Formats: sequence, C-alpha cells, structure tokens
Amino acid sequence: MSIEFLIVHQQQGDHWFFSKGHVEKWETEQETALREINEEVWLSVTIIPWFRETYSYEIVSSDIKKTVVFFLAEAKFGDVTLSDELQNALRLDYEQAIQQLTYMIQKRY
Repeated sequence: MSIEFLIVHQQQGDHWFFSKGHVEKWETEQETALREINEEVWLSVTIIPWFRETYSYEIVSSDIKKTVVFFLAEAKFGDVTLSDELQNALRLDYEQAIQQLTYMIQKRY
C-alpha cells in the first residue's frame, strides 16, 4: 500500500493546495481541519496525532500576521466529492504532490 497526498484545485485562481480553512471560535485546530476536509472533499479522516507543524508569516505591506497549521490525516473511507469552491483534486505520491503545490510554504511539509 502506498501513501498518497490529496491536494485540491481552487475554482478561482489557479492554485493547488492542501484543504484549508479558518478556525471558528468554538473549534479546536483539529476540529477545524476535520470540518474543512469534510466540507471541501466530503472525506471522513482521522488526524494522525504525532504530526503538527506550524508556519507563521506576515502579509507584505500590511500588519496582518498569519499562522498556518499542518496536520496529517488518514482517510477512513469514501471517494472524493468536490465542493463548489473546488475544480479538481488529485491523489499523488509525496514528490508529485510537492511539485503540484502552488504555495511555497506548503512545499516545506
């Protein structure tokens, strides 16, 4: 069995990325990840507890600072069904996924 990474393609713009989203005030980071994956690709996943990486950055010419949190997850079952925000999804091995990603910060993981 090989390990695959699911990346998605946004409808607007031409960006490939891992599922992502904003934390709602009542959610933990992991709850946000589970909700966003379910909303974007309708997959039920289990977060792998030993992996959590963060990357912080500042948006150029503004005072906005952001922190991105990365998790690994294992799909429990099901096929990918795209939300209206997404145009496509690919299951790729690690090297292929890294090459396909649009944003450099995501290529670090």
